[in-house]
Amino acid sequence: MKRRIAFMIVVLVLMAIGCLPIDPPVVDPPVPPEPNEPPVVVATYWVDAAAGDDANPGTAELPWKTIERARIDYAGSPKVAYGDTIAVRNGRYSGFGLAKENFPLWEGENFDPLPPSQKWVTYVAAGDEVYLEAISFNLGNDLRVVAHVFDGFKIIGASRRGVYGRAVMGLKLKNLTIRGITDSAILSVEKSDRNNIECIYRNAEIHIDNCDISGGYRGVFFGGWNCNWSVTNSNIHTVGTDKIIAAGGVNILIENNRIHGNSLLSSEHPDCIQFYTAANRYLGASADNVIIRGNRMYDHSSQGIWTGGSLFNNLLFENNLIYNTGNYEWRVYGVQSGIIRNNTVVGDDVGSTGVIIYGGTFTEAEGLLEGYPRNSAIACHHNVFATSYSGAPSAMTEHDHNIYVHPWDGSPGDDEPNSEGFDSIDEATEALFVDPANRDYRLKAPYVGRGGYERKASDADGF
Repeated sequence: MKRRIAFMIVVLVLMAIGCLPIDPPVVDPPVPPEPNEPPVVVATYWVDAAAGDDANPGTAELPWKTIERARIDYAGSPKVAYGDTIAVRNGRYSGFGLAKENFPLWEGENFDPLPPSQKWVTYVAAGDEVYLEAISFNLGNDLRVVAHVFDGFKIIGASRRGVYGRAVMGLKLKNLTIRGITDSAILSVEKSDRNNIECIYRNAEIHIDNCDISGGYRGVFFGGWNCNWSVTNSNIHTVGTDKIIAAGGVNILIENNRIHGNSLLSSEHPDCIQFYTAANRYLGASADNVIIRGNRMYDHSSQGIWTGGSLFNNLLFENNLIYNTGNYEWRVYGVQSGIIRNNTVVGDDVGSTGVIIYGGTFTEAEGLLEGYPRNSAIACHHNVFATSYSGAPSAMTEHDHNIYVHPWDGSPGDDEPNSEGFDSIDEATEALFVDPANRDYRLKAPYVGRGGYERKASDADGF
C-alpha cells in the first residue's frame, strides 16, 4: 500500500513539472440551438344558420351565418387556414364551392409546407340535421391542393351533382348522406350531371368513407385518371346506373362496402362496380395496384363486376360476396396480373349466371390495345363459386382449392387441383351457407376456413 501511494505521488510530481503529458478532457461538440419556430395556430370556428352573422368573429358564442364565410379563400379576417376546424350547427346551407378563378395554384398558403396534422381543413356537422346543397371544387385542369374534410353532412336532392371534384388534390368525405334524386320517375330519365359523387379529369387523395349514397344517376364516378383514391365502409344503393364506376389510375381501394339495390336504368348496363377504361379509348390509362376487398354486392339488375377493357396491373380481388345479380357476377376483361381469392359468388339461383375470365387478345376492332391479352397471369384460389365459372387456360397461372357448381370451360375442368364440385358435397347449399333460403350466403364451418367470403363483424347487424 505504501509503495502504491509513493508511486502515485511520483506520477503527480512528474505531471506537474511537465515530464508526463496530460490528456485534454473529452468534450461533446456544441449542439446548435433549435431554431425559433412560431407556434402553429389552429382555430375552431362556428357556423349557425339561425343565430349567426358573417360579421361575427366565428366563435361558439358569436358564430358565422353562412358556410361561404368559412371558406379558405375568404378575403376577410379572421381567415380560415389549414389545420382549422369549422363546426356547423343544424340548419340548411347553400353549396360549398371553390373555383380556379379564386383559388391559387401552388401559391401562398396553398404552397407552404405544413406538418401532417395541419394539412387538412375540417368541416364537421355539429348536429344530426346539417344540410348542404352541394360540394364543388372546379379547379381547372391542374391539380390544386385543397385538402378538405367534410364530416357528417346531408346532401339531399342536389340540383345537379352532390359532390363534384375537378383537379383536386386532397378531399375526404366521411359520414355523409347523399341522396341525389328523391323522385324515382325523374331519376329514370336523368343523365350524368346528376351523379351523387363525381371526380373527373384527374384527382389525387380522394377518400370516401362510411357514407350513405343513393338516388343519383351514378353513385360514385371517377372519370379520367385518378390516383390514391378509396371508397370504404359505405352503403351505395338504388342509383340510376352504376354504383361505383371508374377509369384508369393507381393505388385504388374499394373495401367493406355494401353495394345493392336494383338500378332503374337497366338499359344503361348498370353494374355494382365497373372499370370502363375500354380498349377503344386510349392506351396507357391502366388501373394499377387495385384492391377490391370485403364488399357485399347483391340484388342488382345487371352485373356485380364489369372490368370492361381496363388494363389492370396488380389486382387483388378477395373476401367479397356477390349474389343475385341479373347478368354475370363478374365478367373479367383486361387483368394483366391479379389474384382472385377467398370470394363467395352465388347466382340468383345457385348455379346460375357466373364468372367468366376471357382469353385471347384484344382485336383491331377494340382499338389501341390490339394484341394485348384480354387477361393474363391470374391466380385463382380458395373461392366458393356457387355459380358457373369459366376461365381461359391461357389467362390462368394458378387455380386450386376452389369449390364450384360448374367446371371451367376446357382445361382444367373437373381436374382442377384440390378443388371439388358441388355434386360431391351432400346437400350442397345447406352445407355451405348459413341460410340460403333467406339470402344469407355467409359460409358455415368448415368452409369459411377453406376459403370464401369473410367480412368484418358488422355482418352480424345486417350491414
